[in-house]
Amino acid sequence: LAPYLPPTDSLIGCHRSNSAHGPLLAAGSPGTQFTFRACNGATIDDYAQVNTDTFPAEPAQATWLRTTDPDLVSVTLGGNDANWARTLGACMRLEQAATGYVILPGRFTDCETMLAIAPLVLAGVGQRLAATYQDMLVSAPHAQIRVLLYPPMFPDRAGRSTSCKLGSTTLGNVPVLLTLSAEHEARLVALQQQLNGVIRAAVGYLHATDPSGAAASRLRLVDLEAAWGGYRDGHTVNCGDADRPKPWITTVATGANGPKPPATRQGGLDQLQLAALSAFHPTAYGQQMMAAALAATR
Repeated sequence: LAPYLPPTDSLIGCHRSNSAHGPLLAAGSPGTQFTFRACNGATIDDYAQVNTDTFPAEPAQATWLRTTDPDLVSVTLGGNDANWARTLGACMRLEQAATGYVILPGRFTDCETMLAIAPLVLAGVGQRLAATYQDMLVSAPHAQIRVLLYPPMFPDRAGRSTSCKLGSTTLGNVPVLLTLSAEHEARLVALQQQLNGVIRAAVGYLHATDPSGAAASRLRLVDLEAAWGGYRDGHTVNCGDADRPKPWITTVATGANGPKPPATRQGGLDQLQLAALSAFHPTAYGQQMMAAALAATR
């Protein structure tokens, strides 16, 4: 959530914020020495090697574990390796607000391809997550490790056929909506559930196989699916459905993570997609709920 802390506030920076759940948790524990190394867009590779995709370049996250001797480490990892943002961007489209007519259909072929290969990508993500969690246990031998699941982003809409509305702007003088088709939104829900299942399985694997017992005693999940109330009745993006709970996830129209840009006929979809991909993070209240869920596992 903006404003971001310098020097992470560049266009391709890590976008750290004092409104995130980590700083909030530390602020609630006076005297805590807090090191903030989370990075927007980080992948599993960035845990062990320098991240040159950010500006300024970000040292390997493992470095901080090995030099600070923490007693608590929280991590949310895997979504960027699963190409979540690229898949979402490929599936978004523009609709005429008054009629629902699809003006720009998104990158349909890319969307279908990304959704089709996602299960294969996630299989590899699980193996790498388990190896990363194991390294965390070794690199921070005195720390409790808390692995946060991803909070539910989109709702299980129980078979509704209407599109999922994500934001609004104008194309020329015509009001338009940024949407996902009902089918693609449902498949994204399934993809996120599978991603969280992979994270659960990686933690479970270490609990079952680590002969030292460190995983069983120090590695635990933080279940944000439950904290959010689940996919059917939880605080997801509401897709424009009036009967859904208040969202704890930002969208293009409400997100503080990026401005809502003016659309043009030439670049409307691309501009809106960029704005959308800088949103879709927990709201300020959602971050507070993440901090509370994390605190409850200490």
